[in-house]
This record gives sequence, C-alpha cells and structure tokens, in this order.
Amino acid sequence: VFAGSPLLMGTIKMCTGWMVSSLPVYNDEDLMKRNENLYQIYAMRSAEDIYKILTSYKASYVVIEDSICNEMGTQRGCRVKDLLDFANGHVVIEDGNSYAFSKYGRFCHEIGRA
Repeated sequence: VFAGSPLLMGTIKMCTGWMVSSLPVYNDEDLMKRNENLYQIYAMRSAEDIYKILTSYKASYVVIEDSICNEMGTQRGCRVKDLLDFANGHVVIEDGNSYAFSKYGRFCHEIGRA
C-alpha cells in the first residue's frame, strides 16, 4: 500500500492498479480526514508519529513530493506546510508576523537526510 498526496495516489492507482492509502475524493468526510492525516508527512512531526499514522492505514511505502515539501510559494500561510503548521499548533503570531516552531524538523526533510 502506497501513501502520499491524494492527487499523486489517484495517478498511481489509475496507472498501475496498486493499492493506495488515499484518493482525491473530497465529498467523503472519512477520506478527507485520512488525507489530512497522510499530509502529516509534510509537517513538523516526529518519525514515530508519522510511523503510527502510516501503519494505521497499512501503508508500506510513502511517496514524498519535493514540490510540496520544498514549496516556496510567495503567499505565506497558503502553502501545505503552513496550513499543517497552523493546524498542528506550531504557529506563533508576533507583531503581525507568523513563525513556525517545533522540536521536530519537517518529516519530509528529515527522511531525505537519512
């Protein structure tokens, strides 16, 4: 079972028929929650947290997209990693500026260094 962003998983499923952990279906509340959980691979979370999430969906492989992990969009606050930081409570707003903090690095960056 492969895990990754819903759009990429939809492509993998269509092209290969392999089992995937999520699909780009946004009218199902359970799938939306699953997609949100799987996007945690781009968040500042511990490897243990990510392992628990992936194994809960029986994922054997994870596909990390550099375009999401290293997203450098000019509109701060709208990138996937910004939204995850906010949702996970890793954002502090000070003097009109927002700062992300965590004792963990982004999983997608940390796994690339391993």
